[in-house]
Amino acid sequence: MGRKSNDDSQEILTILQNYNKSASPSSIRIYALNIKKIFKDMGKPDSSNAILFKDAQTIFELLDKQNLTKNTYKNKLSSIVSFLLASGMDKKIVNIYTDKIDSIASKIDREASKMAWNDKEESNLLDISQLNLYVDNLLVKLPKQLETYKDLYQYMSYLCAKFHTEYAPRNELSDMKIYYNNEYSKIDKDENINYMIITPKPLSIKIIYNNFKTKKSFGDIEFDIEDKEFITMIQKYYKAIIQYYEDKEEPFEHWLLFKKDMKKMSRNEYTKFLIRTFEGTGKQISSSMIRKIVASSLYDINRIKTMSRIMQHSMNTQLHSYVKN
Repeated sequence: MGRKSNDDSQEILTILQNYNKSASPSSIRIYALNIKKIFKDMGKPDSSNAILFKDAQTIFELLDKQNLTKNTYKNKLSSIVSFLLASGMDKKIVNIYTDKIDSIASKIDREASKMAWNDKEESNLLDISQLNLYVDNLLVKLPKQLETYKDLYQYMSYLCAKFHTEYAPRNELSDMKIYYNNEYSKIDKDENINYMIITPKPLSIKIIYNNFKTKKSFGDIEFDIEDKEFITMIQKYYKAIIQYYEDKEEPFEHWLLFKKDMKKMSRNEYTKFLIRTFEGTGKQISSSMIRKIVASSLYDINRIKTMSRIMQHSMNTQLHSYVKN
């Protein structure tokens, strides 16, 4: 004869109590009741085996069908996480549940706080699809040949607009130098410079942030550009600016962006340059505005994690401070 259900309930309670010794008895009891209810909903009312939670997607589908409030959903997941940790479940499995909790918590905060965008930001608000469409229109208008500064300026505008909508930097591009990998390997690295490094074969581009606002918290940040078409265009641009400086017989200091006098853009000049780049939207779009638009468009938890690192702030900031309802 099988074990009685109340025996299983006691076993779940004991597992949780032994692991969560600092938790209050009422919290442990709620966790145990939640776990027992989920076992029942799974058609396993007499079970206390944590292995049944291994397939997280099945559990999510089960809970999704119950039309739970977000807070109730989050509380049930918290109970599962506590039970899995107490049962010694693989951390990779536990992390799937904690990621789901983070995602739901961010939605709760969006609905509660509605993200305090100020009046000026509201008046300049575009959604990510409008922003991407504008950048696509810049692409269509690019010159085929890159010979004059006007040609290069158009390319700069497009490349910066594309980079901002993909990776949402602050003004890191104004302090960025560009090199082929064999060139980069020969230079003395400067911790005040950000780098864009092109590897020709196979063609790829790595970004290295050394100079950014939150470096003390995050250290140097590296990531690869993934869009192959964008990579090809950056390489075309780099070849063109090398030739441009040679034709002008000016020393090329490898700055990614430069003014008509062939000198580096300051951060203040870059801010104005970026606003001019987006003036065709009819809005005053700054790097901080783009960061909010990009972050508010993120819902996949893995993408949120990746972008929180690239955007140089914490996961908590990404979920709770940059997101519009």
